[in-house]
Amino acid sequence: MKIQNQSKSYENVIPLIAIVGPTAVGKSLLSMEISNHLNIEIINADSRQVYKGMEIGTASPTPNDQVRIPHHGYQILNPDQPYNLSDFLDFARSLIIEINERNNIPLLIGGTGQYIWALLDGWTVPKVPPDNEFRAEAEALVVKDGPGKLLLNLEKIDPLTAKTIDRNNIRRVIRALEVYHTTGTPMSQLKRREQTPYKKTIIGVTTETREILHKKIDNRIEKMLDSGWLDEANHLLDKGYKFNLPSFSSMGYKELFAVLRNEIELGDAILKIQKLHHKLARMQYTWFKSDNSEISWITVNGNELVDTLDLLHFK
Repeated sequence: MKIQNQSKSYENVIPLIAIVGPTAVGKSLLSMEISNHLNIEIINADSRQVYKGMEIGTASPTPNDQVRIPHHGYQILNPDQPYNLSDFLDFARSLIIEINERNNIPLLIGGTGQYIWALLDGWTVPKVPPDNEFRAEAEALVVKDGPGKLLLNLEKIDPLTAKTIDRNNIRRVIRALEVYHTTGTPMSQLKRREQTPYKKTIIGVTTETREILHKKIDNRIEKMLDSGWLDEANHLLDKGYKFNLPSFSSMGYKELFAVLRNEIELGDAILKIQKLHHKLARMQYTWFKSDNSEISWITVNGNELVDTLDLLHFK
């Protein structure tokens, strides 16, 4: 069934599949296998795969995969261009309607939990433009005194956001403070939820043990380096991009930049990158909880496609 807009009277009429789970678990491979059975178009819900020139380090879909199946939202920006939750929501909501009008099924995939739940749960977020001067002052304060003062300020002005935000993600803490600085209203009061027109199927992909996942992560990091990740990082610097851009907060680039500056050995950098991705996986499990009744979980065991098609009621 097709719809022409997102009016509330069209509740639950657009089929929407979301594949969620930790990094390196196999979400992209599963989506490609699904495409052999359903007419899908893939929407990127990863905040770093939007950037050009970072295909290896962000584990973006291969060019062949993007030719085989329509992919949207990959490599659309230069690394020095901003991209945030509001941008993603505007992009994804319009795209879902377009895909539905082509009689295809939108499939949302990525590891950025905030983006995924914001879309699925109908969040509206404040469209507050960046205040570069405010950000620079906040970042300087972090360098000088650590993040403690910023966190205390956020707890005072917006305790709800302070309670739910990833406190280790200083950029998001600064963004919450920036919204209050610009509008005079806490971000938690500006956010609200609206009814969505989506008939959602959320499939979580996981492994039997955390050790298995860590091994998959470690193998992926090694393959990324074998594929030229260090050269990719060097090329980005050669093009004049600054190593402290927000886009390079994607885990691994700062460590490889340090290798290129002869500040750390490559072997040590690899171990650090692997541990950072283990930590990322733990954080992703806080977004996609095993006891969330909205998520149907499948385990990587060779039967992922069959289990997924069963969940989609596809025979």
